Amino acid sequence: MTPTHSQPLIPHHQLACLRIELRRRAIQLGFDPDDQERIFDLAAVAITHLAWRSSSIKVWHAAPSSRIENTTMMRTTAAITRRIRRLLIENRTGPGPTQSSMAMDAATLFDAVTATMTDPQLRLTDGRTLNELAFDRDQLDAFTDHVRRHADQWTALADLVGLHTAELMLAARAATTCRRWWLGPDWPYLVEEFTARLKDPARWGDPTMVTCLRTLVPPPQAADHEHLRELLLAGPDVLDADTARYCLRAGIGNLLPHDYNRPPDPRLDQQPSFLVLVEPPPAQYQ
Repeated sequence: MTPTHSQPLIPHHQLACLRIELRRRAIQLGFDPDDQERIFDLAAVAITHLAWRSSSIKVWHAAPSSRIENTTMMRTTAAITRRIRRLLIENRTGPGPTQSSMAMDAATLFDAVTATMTDPQLRLTDGRTLNELAFDRDQLDAFTDHVRRHADQWTALADLVGLHTAELMLAARAATTCRRWWLGPDWPYLVEEFTARLKDPARWGDPTMVTCLRTLVPPPQAADHEHLRELLLAGPDVLDADTARYCLRAGIGNLLPHDYNRPPDPRLDQQPSFLVLVEPPPAQYQ
């Protein structure tokens, strides 16, 4: 894989300041910049958000004749995040690599990310393959190009700042833009509040939602609220389709930070400019 940027993304004399600012920003966003496991969590979220969710997949999902229903999107996005997190962990096992080997490891890592996400035989949680979802070769090629451009950006970034710093930048991006995703900073709080509202629908303070919850029949996986809570914390991809549909109808996607006593979502336009470096210039998708 050849990085798309031949010129440095950040002047070398600014790298030390960037790393200091990045650590400070991580703490402000609620995660420890020295917690490698947490960085893997959040970096996997950012990679999935940017390369998978914000690609042609988003268009295919949002179209009037949507090819991906909400339950499949919810479960498959979590499944992809889990795969990417596993790649991040496997790539960084053993002693810490040197700066020069980090760039090579980054290329290998992001090649693997591309191969994982763009495999035509990759199966969604509804059983379809990516090839079946795309309908034709041109659409699959457009999606593949999107993923590769992002992977090239991350490889170039890691070549300049080191893989750990590049992953930390991705983690900070996720903690800014994907707080309510599985593995995001707000997910445990959101799940706790969602479970509480299943037990006590009046917590919604909305007659429509109260009526909805009291008439919904939970599927077997959701019959016990504590069991459902544990499943959600483990990841939406462990839910069956009926349970995912139940959670969406019961309002899990409607909960906002003020509902579970967390600060509002940070605004990306108020974040340090270096956070945009994890994303290449936007492209038009078919």
